[in-house]
Amino acid sequence: MDADASTREAALLTELGILKEYSPNAAVSKQMLENSLAAVIGSDSERYFDPSTGSDVLTWELLLPVLVDLSGYTPRTIRYAGSGDRFTRAAREAGILDGIDTAAPLTMQTYVKALYNALTIDMLQAVSFGAVSYTHLRAH
Repeated sequence: MDADASTREAALLTELGILKEYSPNAAVSKQMLENSLAAVIGSDSERYFDPSTGSDVLTWELLLPVLVDLSGYTPRTIRYAGSGDRFTRAAREAGILDGIDTAAPLTMQTYVKALYNALTIDMLQAVSFGAVSYTHLRAH
């Protein structure tokens, strides 16, 4: 991963108030994601996480369903039903994981990259529900 690019992405997210701190190799907590969600959509992650769970460590398995959902790609996970990595596959297809190796542990650097990607890809919006149809909402 390009360190200069992730530093620029972190600077932009910080300037927008989405990211409070940046240390590339630091672990990422659920609280960091909650802060990011509050800044982006005025919501917290209680819809995604059970607040009573003990660990505050954020993992790919917890992060990707949130980013896929916020980008509108959750319906695309249906094609991967039965697959344990359906959110990873949908995130990769959407572009959320461009330039990211999810085999490596989630760090602040990869979190910033995934969050930046999720905020800059085209969002997917359902436009009909009978014969499910989608349209891309352009990010730029």
